[in-house]
Amino acid sequence: MTSIRAAGAAAVLTAAVLGAPSIAAADGWGGEVGVATDFVSKAITKTEGDPRVWGEIQYEHGATYAGASASNVKLSPGGDSELELFAGYKPEALGFEFDMSATYKFYPGTRDGLKDHMWEFRVDAERDLGPVETRLRVEYTPDNYGSAREAWWYEARGRVKIASRTRLFASVGARDLVNGPDYTGWGLGVTHKLTDAASLEVGYWDTDRHELG
Repeated sequence: MTSIRAAGAAAVLTAAVLGAPSIAAADGWGGEVGVATDFVSKAITKTEGDPRVWGEIQYEHGATYAGASASNVKLSPGGDSELELFAGYKPEALGFEFDMSATYKFYPGTRDGLKDHMWEFRVDAERDLGPVETRLRVEYTPDNYGSAREAWWYEARGRVKIASRTRLFASVGARDLVNGPDYTGWGLGVTHKLTDAASLEVGYWDTDRHELG
């Protein structure tokens, strides 16, 4: 699965990207809009390979933040969009930068009789090891969307700068899902900062269960 993604105010037309200023603030209100050839989450598609358009607004104060986001999706239980409310805290300790967040997700269009919402809790731990920017991630969902139930996602990612505005990344993760498929997923790609407000990401993602998309 290959995906081309533009973050910031941008548009992807085959291999071309057009950027424009986006909302940004170090302490206060900020935001992001973008388009992508696919919506890849946890190494699998959430749009059945179709393009994605999303937007996010966020308020930051010190180490805390909160916000909302919206994106189109195409999910088997019928959901056609993903709406999120989230809040988090970013402390530093023991040489690590942590990001701990809670997200409420709602999926309009879900078929009757299936659960159309879920909570997701995430902890990231980041630390530089020489030239490599490392990140460990754990996500937990007590009662998942649709007919799935308790779920965990464990992921390790490494990122290295190969030019002043360009980074190479690689990741590997494992999914543990009650009443749903368990799998291992991985990704490899490049991110390039086009301007202070726009960036481009080109990546390849796959799993050990190709039928998942």
